[in-house]
Amino acid sequence: MKDPVWNILSIVLLVAMLAVIVITVQIYLNPYSSLNPFPPPPVPTVLVVPTATPTLRSLPPTWTPTPTLEATPAPPNVVPTLSAP
Repeated sequence: MKDPVWNILSIVLLVAMLAVIVITVQIYLNPYSSLNPFPPPPVPTVLVVPTATPTLRSLPPTWTPTPTLEATPAPPNVVPTLSAP
């Protein structure tokens, strides 16, 4: 052992590489982890598109009410008179 400094630096480098690998795997497995400095944006909510509903192609024949004739009473001041022969 000529110089223990190189041995210590090698061990520090191996520990740092192991830490980087563990953090990378953690971010890969859980992108929303607090370890991730650039988390992905939240997933937007599901857009519900209205579905097509069957509609009538033409209006039914009784769409509007038909007018009805009602008998109107005679005015109250008109009295039928009898004429003499």
